[in-house]
Amino acid sequence: MNQDIRKAVITGMGAICALGNFRVEILQNVKNATSKIRPIKTYNIEKLSTKVGGEVGTLDHQFPDEIQDKSSQLAYIAMTEAVQESGLDFANENP
Repeated sequence: MNQDIRKAVITGMGAICALGNFRVEILQNVKNATSKIRPIKTYNIEKLSTKVGGEVGTLDHQFPDEIQDKSSQLAYIAMTEAVQESGLDFANENP
């Protein structure tokens, strides 16, 4: 067996999308067949042919200073949820 192969274990899951900012909220909206397709308000869409879409809602979250752009903010929220769900305590981990 190749000694260079490293294994990973998925211990938690986080998600964020138009259906919700957390996994539980997303699953509930899927179960209830809730649609979050609405008129787009976040971006200038006057030159686009479509005027509706599924936008991520308001991000009510504290971010580290280096996380400024929305893509990084979305990833940070999902990562935070995944770590919390995993039960990992990074203070006790050996990097």
